Amino acid sequence: MEGFTVTKGGADIRCIAGRGALKAIDEKGKCFVLADSQCHKQHKGKLRVRQAGRYLLRPESDQKDVALVARVADKLYAADADSDTALIAFGGGFVLDVAAAAALMYKGGLELIYAPSTPLAAFFGASGRFELNLGGKTGCLGAAKVPKSVLCDTSVIATVPEREALSGLGAALALASASSPLLGYLEGNYERLLRLEQEPLAEALAMAMPVSAREAELPGGTLAYAFLQSGEYSLSYGEALLYGIYFESVIAEKFTGKMSDYAERAKKCVLDFLRKIPGLSGSYSLYTAAAGGRKNTSAGVALTVSDGSETLSRLIIPHRDFNKLLEECEYDPEKRE
Repeated sequence: MEGFTVTKGGADIRCIAGRGALKAIDEKGKCFVLADSQCHKQHKGKLRVRQAGRYLLRPESDQKDVALVARVADKLYAADADSDTALIAFGGGFVLDVAAAAALMYKGGLELIYAPSTPLAAFFGASGRFELNLGGKTGCLGAAKVPKSVLCDTSVIATVPEREALSGLGAALALASASSPLLGYLEGNYERLLRLEQEPLAEALAMAMPVSAREAELPGGTLAYAFLQSGEYSLSYGEALLYGIYFESVIAEKFTGKMSDYAERAKKCVLDFLRKIPGLSGSYSLYTAAAGGRKNTSAGVALTVSDGSETLSRLIIPHRDFNKLLEECEYDPEKRE
């Protein structure tokens, strides 16, 4: 199967997106598989490699922290893994992050192969970055480990639930801020992408992965992390990015009176995406707060994400943080109304 190469930090990453991409694993030496237990149960027949060892993770109960990385290292040691061993990460972003941390630190480094099973992990697979949680807080630790290959088998990715598809579109839309062709493709094909049709998914991944390999700030990223840190954690990172992009746009429009072409088009994309997922909604409102017995009439903005039955996440942005937020959104805070 044909693929393409992207460069990250002076290293080449072999990328393949399409049905049967996992057949492109060509390792002749030892392979250790780190996999999501459910993904492995459903798709293990597609991962045809000689395994020196295997360890299955349970993202629904495991904590993505240093302690888990240490347990993976113990399993690698028990399997006699060495510098000639390839570590294959088969699963979503949780598995890829843990595998990257283990591959970076174990015995001076292991060769790393990504086999993402979710759209979110696939779109960000070439970024070369990973994050771990600390003290229950999301993404407090992070570093970089460039994979040798990112093999996105669309026949695996296409089996995830609809909300996972939406999360992947959040990643793609953020990356599209640096790729006008990708943005145009998302605008014209988002319904097919939400249905996880394999051909448009492979096409979108081929456009997005070179962007993912570049070091760039993601629009919506500041608010996305704030949503995830707000205590609810009922949103995936990709969904949080979608809401972050949307709210950055509406706040900037409200307080500066203008939006960039990307922000305007991205805001419409988010609304189009959400209309296809029943029940999800987002709102923002100005709020006031009592201070010293008197009301501060410009205290800030309250952002809320709901699925119709409960609040998934709620974020308060104080007025004093508006300038910083708007600067990160690439808008001029001096033109705020």
